[in-house]
Amino acid sequence: MGPKRYSKETPWHHVQVDVKFLIFNTEEGKVKRYQYTAIDDCTRVRAIKVYEKHNQKNAIDFLDYVIDKFPFRIHTIQTDNGHEFQSKFNWHVQDKGMKNGAKIDVQKINMPSGMGLADMSDQRNYWKFGIPAMMINDTAFLRNPNYHEMTDTMDTLDYTKMAEVVNCTVNAILNI
Repeated sequence: MGPKRYSKETPWHHVQVDVKFLIFNTEEGKVKRYQYTAIDDCTRVRAIKVYEKHNQKNAIDFLDYVIDKFPFRIHTIQTDNGHEFQSKFNWHVQDKGMKNGAKIDVQKINMPSGMGLADMSDQRNYWKFGIPAMMINDTAFLRNPNYHEMTDTMDTLDYTKMAEVVNCTVNAILNI
């Protein structure tokens, strides 16, 4: 028999965080709430908190709640790519000294022009004239030996990864 799903050997190393939708029938009608749950992959210790709204602000508040309630320092937070776990949440995870175990690593950097990679894209012409612009880069040219070469053909592309990059980019832009 293979290893158990989600089982880790080290307590507090990986903590899964997810949101479940709750619907309550009240005298006023149906009421929707959002249950945020964190579960340690080794010990199965969990923290649960219910919110009226489903957004990054509450995801960040829940993360702080989990950090306060769990008895040890958490190494990695694993989430799905839901809108509540996008850029602001990821940056908060990093600010707390943890890693985000999501498939796409979203990081922020404030890099002035003249610093290598920041000058390798189209936004530099906007910056040159004082027009605010943002650079979004998946660093493909650092990871893909075929990038902008004759061997950069459709059969060398990872379409699943490309779709993940597009989805995470859209969510990051929407949550700036």
